[in-house]
Amino acid sequence: MTSSPTLSGRRIGVTAHRKAEELIGALERHGAAVLHAPALKSAPVQDDAQLLAETCAIIAAKPEIVMLTTAYGLRRWVDSAAAAGLEQDLLEVLCATQLYVRGPKARGAARAYGLADVGISPDETTSALTELVIRNGVGGGDLAGRTVALQLHGATDASSRATLSSAGAVVLTVSPYRWVSAQEGDRLSQLISAVCAHELDAVTFTSAPAFDAVLSVAQESGLRESFIQALVTGVHPVAVGPVTAQPLYDLGLTPWVPERFRMGAMVKLLVERLGPCAGTKLL
Repeated sequence: MTSSPTLSGRRIGVTAHRKAEELIGALERHGAAVLHAPALKSAPVQDDAQLLAETCAIIAAKPEIVMLTTAYGLRRWVDSAAAAGLEQDLLEVLCATQLYVRGPKARGAARAYGLADVGISPDETTSALTELVIRNGVGGGDLAGRTVALQLHGATDASSRATLSSAGAVVLTVSPYRWVSAQEGDRLSQLISAVCAHELDAVTFTSAPAFDAVLSVAQESGLRESFIQALVTGVHPVAVGPVTAQPLYDLGLTPWVPERFRMGAMVKLLVERLGPCAGTKLL
């Protein structure tokens, strides 16, 4: 428990579903009032025919390179393979390939399965990881004719797929989790209305698809422009990292993004920007 409620009097919207309790608890310990409206949740992997087909294709192809983007995705991928009796086959393929990881969490998850990576993204983005893979190739060579498997992280990662294909790679993808609506009652509509009415000081996003989902609901409610305008004129959008922030940048918004792409760092940034030491003028 913090000794002083540094976010006392602040209202913050939270759109996360996974690990939402962790984020909400941290904000409330700092004294913030939280409006929780989960935008998306990951769909269950049980009986996921598409995921099973993707896993079988990768096992059969034995790709020279595998790109892991999230620790959560790797764990769900292995769990789903285990449910289908394919865990050992998948781990053997991952052990034999050149493994690239997007960040420390993905590296840690890989090592937990006894896997060692050969490279990590310098800034924890998929685009930088893709550039690293293209630059290093296989044994320092190019990717022409090489098979590369890319673990998607909820979005389509179309840009990275296109870049790899343009470099001559045969690209396979796997989606260990997909996003589905997490609307419960009318909480998401309440959050959108609160943003439009400037009743919140900030609203947090922990995935790019979640922001797209919120914007879609705002569109359906006829509040899209009001919602975007509120994020320009006083309700501060906060993204956990640059991947999450990209759809906001695409709309001309300037979200707050912590230097370390973690929820704890996002909470620290909110305290710095909205706490009593921030003064009356918010950056």
